[in-house]
Amino acid sequence: MLGLYVHIPFCEHICTYCDFVKRVKKDDEMIINYIKALKRDYEEIKDLKFDTIYIGGGTPSMLNLKELEMLLEIFKDQKPLEYTIEVNPESYTPKKGLLFKQYNINRVSLGVQTFNENILKTLNRKHTNKDVFNTLRHLISMFSI
Repeated sequence: MLGLYVHIPFCEHICTYCDFVKRVKKDDEMIINYIKALKRDYEEIKDLKFDTIYIGGGTPSMLNLKELEMLLEIFKDQKPLEYTIEVNPESYTPKKGLLFKQYNINRVSLGVQTFNENILKTLNRKHTNKDVFNTLRHLISMFSI
């Protein structure tokens, strides 16, 4: 199988446990320029057919709708068996979910490290259990057959 990992290094805040390459965005232009650079790099390999695409981070779901659409548009001609995006519950919106579905994302990796809200605060996570369940409910309703 041939897989493609796409790293989105931006976060709204830095979690204390995270060892991945990440940074808090300076401005929207920083993200737009990064996506444009990804597109240029992808042009060199676009003829490959990927079985899996995984968009991770950082926090891909913190991108706004315009930025997410720019990102997903890059890979629109790919038809992977598994197409994944990482989502943090606090940055998910139903409109983002609809965009994921429109671009054939069929797997969401939901960042839930614990349901203990005191530990979440220690880890500098910004979501609550309510955010998790609201996100899950929407994703399930949207992707259920």
